[in-house]
Amino acid sequence: MTLPEIKWERTLERSRTDIWNLMFDAEAARTWLGVAGYVMPEQQGAAFCWLFDTGSPKPTAFTGRLTTIKPQQHIEMQWELASCAADTRLIWEFHETGEERTTVVLRHADFPDSGLGPFEHDGYAHHWGHILDGLQAYANGEPRDTLHRHGAMLGLIPVGAAPDHGLLVKEIIRDSPAEHAGLRPGDYIRSANDTVIRCFDDWDDWIDQRVPGETVRLQLADRVIEVVLGEWRR
Repeated sequence: MTLPEIKWERTLERSRTDIWNLMFDAEAARTWLGVAGYVMPEQQGAAFCWLFDTGSPKPTAFTGRLTTIKPQQHIEMQWELASCAADTRLIWEFHETGEERTTVVLRHADFPDSGLGPFEHDGYAHHWGHILDGLQAYANGEPRDTLHRHGAMLGLIPVGAAPDHGLLVKEIIRDSPAEHAGLRPGDYIRSANDTVIRCFDDWDDWIDQRVPGETVRLQLADRVIEVVLGEWRR
């Protein structure tokens, strides 16, 4: 069994040809996608790799194959989930909705409904919105930080959350407040101060209201820790 398909869309003030070309432009991807490295050949059957370096002990590589390419219309990608070793389908659609105006529709399907599948589903459902915001801002001439850094820094990279478990921690950033407080990969954050974490958006909204130097209390699955939040080093 699989979970419901994730779907996002954005309208960009550029031609469909321009947007299509951005998808295969490694230099542009460093800005709109926020990658450290980008291999994306415009070739059906080719392998792709999106490499992110967020400060964890090792960079994160998202890989797969471009299974279908219909020029300026449609890209389908075999997308491997890192945490539960399952293949999913990532589909990009490009619709010309006016002169110099394109609507991009992104769909992500085939997440398993067991194991870590729900955590991956929640994480991607959250992150793809930010990714499309980055593409939209870049295309509209207003590039910004795609990684959506908050004012305060804890220093963890989550997988996603599930209502009965909380937020699953994937990686810890080196020399961060989270590392110094003893947070570990594989921990589940069930609540932060008085906020119960049922989905990634709960966590995102909570951390967005925090400030550097603030001491916060995290209820984990097996213990409680206190963390003094830092500030992002940009």
